[in-house]
Amino acid sequence: MRATLESIEQAIEMGLGKITYGELKHGQVIQLEDIKSGKILTVEVVDEDFIYDGKQTVEFSLWRDTDRGKEWVALIKGTDPKSGFKRKFVPVASRDWDRFGREGTTYYTLVEGELYEVNDPYEGRYFVTVQDGEIKRVPDLQAITLAEKMDKEEE
Repeated sequence: MRATLESIEQAIEMGLGKITYGELKHGQVIQLEDIKSGKILTVEVVDEDFIYDGKQTVEFSLWRDTDRGKEWVALIKGTDPKSGFKRKFVPVASRDWDRFGREGTTYYTLVEGELYEVNDPYEGRYFVTVQDGEIKRVPDLQAITLAEKMDKEEE
């Protein structure tokens, strides 16, 4: 069973459930007790930004090499005075690594029209978006402008 972080928080606030195992964080599996019935439910916590139902998605991959640094992809949600961007790290869709987890390919699911920052162990950091089913690089200055627009839309 999957549920969004927000819906689980609401259920807990309303006294409908309580966590009996795990941590309430995106990507975690928790056990949630239904207060009325006493049933224990196993729930995967998902962030609503990473529920892809009905959205156009594309698979994106990065080569993993622990000697060169950590690979990651983050969804950009606006600007942040401390770190530059508001980021939500995209969960890994799948991994094809060697048996030691040192090298291999890490796969992510990206959504059409969103802005992402990529940390590639070989190429460094850069920005991408998905347009017409293809991954396109976004120049740094354009990425900053797009993130600032997100802030204005939020107001």
